Amino acid sequence: MTKHTKLLRTFAATALLSAGLVGYAGAQTIKIGVNEPLTGPFAASGTYVVNGAKIAADEINAKGGVLGKKIELIIEDNKSNPTEAAAVAEKLITADKVPVMMGAWGSSLTLAVMPKLMEYKVPMVVETSSSGKITTSGNPYIFRISPPSSVEAAAFRTILPKMSVKKADFLVVCDIYPEETSDFWASPGISKEDMKSIKTEVYRLPGAGFAEKDGTFVNSARWLQWKWAALPTPGDAKLDQEILARIFLKVRELYQKEGGKFADAVKGNPNAGQFFLTNFVAAQGALPIMVGNDTIGAIGISGAPGGDKDEACAKAGIDKVAAQLR
Repeated sequence: MTKHTKLLRTFAATALLSAGLVGYAGAQTIKIGVNEPLTGPFAASGTYVVNGAKIAADEINAKGGVLGKKIELIIEDNKSNPTEAAAVAEKLITADKVPVMMGAWGSSLTLAVMPKLMEYKVPMVVETSSSGKITTSGNPYIFRISPPSSVEAAAFRTILPKMSVKKADFLVVCDIYPEETSDFWASPGISKEDMKSIKTEVYRLPGAGFAEKDGTFVNSARWLQWKWAALPTPGDAKLDQEILARIFLKVRELYQKEGGKFADAVKGNPNAGQFFLTNFVAAQGALPIMVGNDTIGAIGISGAPGGDKDEACAKAGIDKVAAQLR
């Protein structure tokens, strides 16, 4: 039984056993309200949640439903907007007469819906949102299957010492929101005394938000998709690609002026890439899985099927290139 199937069976059982469900006893189907972002910035994520719910409902219904009743999904788009999410919840409850809901993806959307659940005494299962307020607000009609941020932070606490981030002099991040790595010095488990000993200087580059980028991306459902930028980057903010390109060009400029190890590769030796590929193919009998363009600095190898053999062959090729460039 898949995760989505188990989840929908839980919804259906909740609907049938809910104390306020007397009026639904004669219904031919079990209605489940689905309050998800199908348009707006969160549309891709909301869409895969809805598709998973549809697959699970079809699977359950093909096996006879739950207690002899088929599941009927009533799907509404909250447009990635908290006000709309609350309105959708009220519509599902009052107009569509759903006895139970799932949603609403983002924490801001879920928090906006919660007063409606309390008002109409209708339960909702939260599938994604991570805000701790969802749990601590004391709303008896809210249930969650995703961990709150505090649980994630507690798990990160055991990883942090292994990263030795606090020993670094500089930490450069390109993220528009504070997160565990950039704010490591304030993570759970770090005392005020520890903070005094941390000398790491954190630089936040002016990165771009999700809605300010276009290009291909893969979501957690492994869908390869294309999205257009909804609006330009504000102020000095730049796309990740532009920031990386500027850093690369500056590093190359410094190498051209001052030299350094493998300087020819960084400056752009047109023979380096070909030399590497020739030696790799000679040793391996095939091209590496992934290659960059014509410089040793742009060549990468990822997870070839041969495992250690591929790694050894790749290392041999790289060593020969490095010997040539010394």
